[in-house]
Amino acid sequence: MNKLLISPLLLTVFLQACGGSSSDAPEPPLEPVERTFSLTSQLTNSCGVTSAFMDIELLLQDETWQTITSHKPDENGVISFVTDNEYINYTLVAKDQKGVEAQGLNVVSFYQASSSTAAHYQAQFDEQLDNSSCECVTQNLKLTHSPLETQTKVTSSLSFDSWVTIDSQNTLFEGVKACKVKDGDWPLHSFSVAGTNVNQDIVAVGEFLDLNAAVSDEGVWTLFAIQSARTYELKQPYQNTSSVQLIKGTKHFATEVSTDEQSLLIFDTHPYVSEAIINLKPM
Repeated sequence: MNKLLISPLLLTVFLQACGGSSSDAPEPPLEPVERTFSLTSQLTNSCGVTSAFMDIELLLQDETWQTITSHKPDENGVISFVTDNEYINYTLVAKDQKGVEAQGLNVVSFYQASSSTAAHYQAQFDEQLDNSSCECVTQNLKLTHSPLETQTKVTSSLSFDSWVTIDSQNTLFEGVKACKVKDGDWPLHSFSVAGTNVNQDIVAVGEFLDLNAAVSDEGVWTLFAIQSARTYELKQPYQNTSSVQLIKGTKHFATEVSTDEQSLLIFDTHPYVSEAIINLKPM
């Protein structure tokens, strides 16, 4: 009886020809994916008009925070570059100046930022602000509200100098400054006060101010607060938490609670709630 003998070498060649060892073939190298990262640097004047801010530099850095490249903005305040990395480390070095203070630097770093997500930098440099397109007015505002045994905190979407308690139903905001674009409408603004009522419950009341229809009595705006905040229970573990509402680019009813508080007051029944983006986040 004849037997067919095949050597191990011939068997190996035969298996390779049939694809038996294809799993040992090297994987083709992955092509790098290029991503364009962009950051817009801008100044915003008193009535919300933006302009490019040029006194800024972006330092692209490696995992040990050594600088790889540096980048300056174009005439539109946009810094842009191409990278193969999905996440990047970078530091912004920008000139900074507020009020009558001397010029300084604002240095802020970002760790593992998405290179596919556009970023923005809001500069603070008062000496470069051009408010020639703005119309501004500064005066006091009296907020009349339901009786409060104590008044502990106030908020406003406008800047103001200070606040004082007139009595249990009236709170005075002093030095309120409002601005708008010349020949434009006044933006909608809000005021609120928080404290305890006669039952010692923590409450907050507020209202929106329409300056297009507001009447000033001897340099004081009068506003009646009819909006009430609702109490929302927070989940454990309790931590510092903040809330703010964004309506047409303006922030309203900003508030925060500390780790020893288990609830948060939020205005969510006012007429503009359908337009509001309510951000609630740990601090």
